[in-house]
Amino acid sequence: MLPESLRAIQQRCPVRVATAEALVHGEDGPRLRTGWDEVDAALGSGLPTGLHEWFGAPLEANAGRRAAGVPPFCILLHLARQLLEQSPQAGWTVWVCDGQRPYAPAARGGDTNDGRLLRRSLFVSARDGPTRQWIADTALRCRAVRAVMADGSGFDRAATRRLHLLARAQEKWIWLTRPPGERDTLSAALTRWQVRWHAEPGVGGTVVNPQWKLTLLRCKGVPLETIPDWILEWDHAEGAVRLSTALAGAVGLPSGAPGFAIRRGYAWAQRNSA
Repeated sequence: MLPESLRAIQQRCPVRVATAEALVHGEDGPRLRTGWDEVDAALGSGLPTGLHEWFGAPLEANAGRRAAGVPPFCILLHLARQLLEQSPQAGWTVWVCDGQRPYAPAARGGDTNDGRLLRRSLFVSARDGPTRQWIADTALRCRAVRAVMADGSGFDRAATRRLHLLARAQEKWIWLTRPPGERDTLSAALTRWQVRWHAEPGVGGTVVNPQWKLTLLRCKGVPLETIPDWILEWDHAEGAVRLSTALAGAVGLPSGAPGFAIRRGYAWAQRNSA
């Protein structure tokens, strides 16, 4: 079924027009701007093509499965949205999930492009690691696909290296979500990120919007000791994921600094499936 689905979307997807793209092109190929100025500056203008890993919050720090699943999915939905904004002919994003998955209608929320991300997303469920690796590999080879999000639980270094080299050769992005217990697992990922709850709505009666702490764990050529943690916030009113303006003031930037608001973003996007 998967090959047939990929062939179908490839027939529907027009050939990419390079001149229509607003992606940053560096010496190492295209880069995806996250839309968060401080993060992009730390990365050297954005995320390069290849494999990137995202770790959720430890379960013991927050009750329920949502604590581990929500932050990575929300941010990955945001990145997929950014890719479509910067590259209108970007094609499809394939989501390879194991049980938990992004809440699909959230891809439509706050979207000024009439639900384009949802229409260009293919959700595939696969329980075991080898099958998820095969699906990710197959999707990266499809001309109509520009990005893949996969549950990377249990992937070893050899698997991540194969996927990374393939993504680089195809000038695509692959984002793996991994449980926090696999932070010590060897990987070929270009960057590794930790996403934790910073504040949940209703906690202490003062928090209105959910907030997450984003920590860069690995990035080749970047001295991590100089990189602060970032606080991301979902704005209910704007339907936007943005860098917290409170943090901007804390690091010496004006609280209303331009470029911090990520317009047309996503609501925190996860409902656990049974």
